[in-house]
Amino acid sequence: MCKDISSSIIKHNEEVFTVDREKFGENYVAVMVRYPNCPHGLKIMVYTLDTYKKITTPRHVVLNPHFGDDLSPVARFEPTEFGWALAGTFVTTTTKKDS
Repeated sequence: MCKDISSSIIKHNEEVFTVDREKFGENYVAVMVRYPNCPHGLKIMVYTLDTYKKITTPRHVVLNPHFGDDLSPVARFEPTEFGWALAGTFVTTTTKKDS
């Protein structure tokens, strides 16, 4: 007999978060975000500056850590100090690819 675990699954809510850190480069921003409703709630992500501005406006405050749409991060790093250092290096040394 299968146990019903649906009530114990915590759904990720990308509208409930706090930004712990930000590091801006010329074309990208690294963010360390805490999602309190997610079991593995600390995420380190890199967004283009244009995307970050769109998703953090008062009308659209959602930081989805998953890849898949035009508001997705361009990279994610392990949620450690080493991962934060790598994300910082990414944003300060990577130039935006021409479209």
